[in-house]
Amino acid sequence: MTVARTAYAIFGFLHKGICVFTRTLKAKLLMAGAALAAVGALMPLSASAATATQTATAAAASPATVAVGSGWFGMETPGGYCLDGNSAGSVYLNPCQVPGNKYQDWNWTKWQAYSPYSGYYYFYSIHSQATGRCLDSNAAGDVYTNPCQAPGNAYQDWYWGPGNTSGYSKFTDVATSLSLWGVPGNPVLTNNNQPQYNNWGLSQ
Repeated sequence: MTVARTAYAIFGFLHKGICVFTRTLKAKLLMAGAALAAVGALMPLSASAATATQTATAAAASPATVAVGSGWFGMETPGGYCLDGNSAGSVYLNPCQVPGNKYQDWNWTKWQAYSPYSGYYYFYSIHSQATGRCLDSNAAGDVYTNPCQAPGNAYQDWYWGPGNTSGYSKFTDVATSLSLWGVPGNPVLTNNNQPQYNNWGLSQ
């Protein structure tokens, strides 16, 4: 009995010691983890990480681009010629046949977008009723139609504002800042050098 009691007492002493050691170790590990977390929270982000975070935050906060209006028109130069096009993507001027000639009838969609610098703004996409292709251009000033990628392809996005002559409109490519230019007998271009030819009358 004495040996058994002695062994039991030794076991109890060892068990108690192990428990105390385990609790102490856990407390130290928790304290070390908290200290590391605090250091990580205080350390500044690298420039690339900060930029990525700001970009992701801005993208999440920025409202999506949405369509807010639509309609159609014919686009007529002061000389009585209308914007025309074909299924191959060519754009040119022909004597006006609006309404009735679907190649001269153009659908427009008004888009609302948001910039963190200037707030909400608006632009338009314009596509042929006959072909479904969108009015497009490039930095060289060429004008044509392509399968629609608007909104998203800034070369197919247009600002629509007042023309240089009262009663007319002007269409400026968002990507190039060049305005639609039309002179009968010449290719349709985007060009800011002759503002009198940036005027377009709208008819239905």
